[in-house]
Amino acid sequence: MISMDKANDVRFYMIMVLSAIIFFFTPFFQTTLSHAYFSPFFRSPWPQAPYFNYFNPWFPPMISPQPLYPRSAQFNLNNPVPFYSNLGRVGFAGFGPYNYPQMSPLPFYIPAAPTSLNMILNNQYNPGLMNSYYFQPDPQWRTGKEATPSPPSTPGLGPGIDTGEIRVMPAASQTAGINYTPGIPGYVSRQLIVMFRPNVPPQEREFVLRRHNCTQIRTSPYAGFTLVALPTLQSVRDTARQFSMEPSVLYAEPNYYRHAHLIPNDPYYNYQWHLPHMHTDWAWDLSTGTGVIVGLVDSGVAYRSAAPYAQAPDLAGTLIIPGWDFVNGDANPDDDCGHGTHMCGSIAQTTNNSLGVAGVAFASTILAVKVMDSAGDVSVADEVDGIYYAVNNGANIINLSLGGPGVITTEQDAVIYAYGQGVTLFGSSGNIGSSVPEYPASYAECISAGAVQYDSTRPAYSNYGTELDLVTPGGNTSLDQNLDGLADGILQQTHDGIDFTAFAYYMKEGTSSACALASGVAALVLSKSTSILSPLQVKNILESTAIDLGVAGWDQYYGWGEINAYAAVSSTP
Repeated sequence: MISMDKANDVRFYMIMVLSAIIFFFTPFFQTTLSHAYFSPFFRSPWPQAPYFNYFNPWFPPMISPQPLYPRSAQFNLNNPVPFYSNLGRVGFAGFGPYNYPQMSPLPFYIPAAPTSLNMILNNQYNPGLMNSYYFQPDPQWRTGKEATPSPPSTPGLGPGIDTGEIRVMPAASQTAGINYTPGIPGYVSRQLIVMFRPNVPPQEREFVLRRHNCTQIRTSPYAGFTLVALPTLQSVRDTARQFSMEPSVLYAEPNYYRHAHLIPNDPYYNYQWHLPHMHTDWAWDLSTGTGVIVGLVDSGVAYRSAAPYAQAPDLAGTLIIPGWDFVNGDANPDDDCGHGTHMCGSIAQTTNNSLGVAGVAFASTILAVKVMDSAGDVSVADEVDGIYYAVNNGANIINLSLGGPGVITTEQDAVIYAYGQGVTLFGSSGNIGSSVPEYPASYAECISAGAVQYDSTRPAYSNYGTELDLVTPGGNTSLDQNLDGLADGILQQTHDGIDFTAFAYYMKEGTSSACALASGVAALVLSKSTSILSPLQVKNILESTAIDLGVAGWDQYYGWGEINAYAAVSSTP
């Protein structure tokens, strides 16, 4: 009879021999069974084994020596974080089915900031290595627009620019592309891009596709990826994650969209420093002001050709509703001052028409209401009637680039009425460089807009004080801080107030322009929103997304800061 100790010794040696046989003969079984499509269940321990893996209960899965980041450091779609440094190879903690390395969460995530996802791919398939990724900033996406050649220097020109007197480099001509949620780009429904590892046989590729209920659309003859079609009810993101965990797949990701940032082809756009200053080029990919009516209560607009007036050529494509002329008591709010036409251009100049300049909310509609005479003076009676008229005729926003000191009950009542009807009002803070409040901008129901110049500092003329809410570019025609050879004013088309048919592009300064630009951004916000926003909600959006200037938080010189069109539109619900 064999003793118990000897029996245990025999069992021990048998187990050791069996283990050695399994260990050394597994590659043979792997190769033999590979064409039987058992590959998902196998993982090879050999560093340079073929592309199949096998499940070995005796040995843990082999992972190359890469830094394993804790889950708190992994990329999270619900908490997007822009990475502006190269992370090198990054391993992902955790293991999925069959001891596959689990990439958690989605390995194809693109951060919130406009960056590009670059994948570092292994030169040859190594089952011991997990897919490796790093994030690298892309200069073009980081700036948010394509490089535009600097305009030629043209010193000596006055504030009025005529096309015959200036030479400009052609601007990039692009059109608005697909709208997207910032940080999470859109993608083609029911499609994936799958990159298989080198030397994966066609039958294995076909088997992987079948396992995920997908079919091949085509294989790129250039990049080598396979474009895959998904079933109707199958999640694109979930399926991409499942594909990425396949041993024979380098990576899988949705077939993302890319889109053009709108850089208008208006030839003088290069001189409109104030628009990129406000990040309108990014904002235009999300909104252009469609469906919003801006009541321009001003000196009228050069909207038609009827002697002695002519239509401003660069307003030919702007949507303008002729309202009422409260100065002359008729239905033709023609501009005999030039101020209103300039403000109209700041808000909604015809854009991307290969002519002149651009406007902030160029797809919005202008309701022209004339309350200002040819000298630039406004009676409160006309102003108040103009406010009521704009409200009662569908204005969503009212622009009041005018003002003066002192509270006037009739004027205040009109502002309160407009506010109560859900209309967002903007007023210019004033141009005397004083802390004495001017109205209607300083009423609580009106958003008071001050000015900044090219370097984002307050020009001496811009009023400040406790009632100031925000600032936007108002320009400074005594400076050329951007070194383009022209004064740093706000460039739009108008006439000189004398000849109503002779139009030029004028550099102007003042909080009037700042107010109009703020109204334009509000139009982008209202157009983007999927619900009706109250005036207070619009104000909160603009203030909460503004670029803080001066001391931290609100201050009397910059209010809550400089309006950021892209940030405002991006945060609009």
